[in-house]
Amino acid sequence: MKILFSFFFTFLLSLLLAPKARRAGLVLGALDIPDGGRHLHKRPTVRLGGASIFLSFFPALLLFCHPTHRTASALLIGGGIIFFCGVLDDVRGLSAVTKLLFQIAAAVLALPALGAPTEISFLSFTLPLPAAAGYAYGAYRFILYMNGVNFTDGIDGLCAGSTLVGLFAFGITFFFYGESEAGMLAFLLFFALLGFLPYNLSPASLFMGDSGAQLLGLAMAVFAMTPIGGTVRTETAFFIALPALDTFVSVGRRILQGKSPFRADRGHLHHLLMRAGLSPKEACKILVFFSMGAAAIGLLLLLPIG
Repeated sequence: MKILFSFFFTFLLSLLLAPKARRAGLVLGALDIPDGGRHLHKRPTVRLGGASIFLSFFPALLLFCHPTHRTASALLIGGGIIFFCGVLDDVRGLSAVTKLLFQIAAAVLALPALGAPTEISFLSFTLPLPAAAGYAYGAYRFILYMNGVNFTDGIDGLCAGSTLVGLFAFGITFFFYGESEAGMLAFLLFFALLGFLPYNLSPASLFMGDSGAQLLGLAMAVFAMTPIGGTVRTETAFFIALPALDTFVSVGRRILQGKSPFRADRGHLHHLLMRAGLSPKEACKILVFFSMGAAAIGLLLLLPIG
């Protein structure tokens, strides 16, 4: 009963806070203005929705979980830093280099709380990692997921929808392996994001902005780096397949074209689908279904069902 109440509390708090985040964004001028280029929405839209996710998830974490648990500690430390960075970017705008520095700070400070991996596993194969390699691998996944999830926040509902799929898969996996604290955290964030979702579906009245997308990316990295059965399982990459794929495709294309990998453009997967003739809603559905298929593969690899 306590678990169900915690989920309902988090969902309801997020649902109630989203309109307040919208009003705060209007006051602060945190608006995403249509420009006919990368910003294709019809009207100016507040991009501070991440505040409703943050302000519902973190109180729930403190109320219903153990803040000293390594996964919770990493979320509190890294999440606080990256949420602050996201709010600054949503309200005032930050350069790509400044955001990268914040991401590095969040990763460097969250990793010791979580514990750098000493080995990683895929199916029956295990690779030991020296301390330095463990920290480098952890920092790489943090920065990859923070940017990758942010990349998916380009059309209504896509970032929220694909991340909900990943959080659900993480929660199921953690509970299956007896990692109940990490499972609770994954589902609390799931319900915080679910409360925000109605405002983000097309046509969205509220965007999550960097304050939400980077926070979700950091959380996915923390969950991916949380040991399962004593080791970091690389099969969980399937739970975050869309952000990872979008990052490799977008950054790789920019480098091959001689452009800066930090330069924003209209070459993300959802843009490519729209250029192929799909509507934003259709592109969103296809990519969320792709996320569901990838997560299902990850679950089949991780859970010895049958």
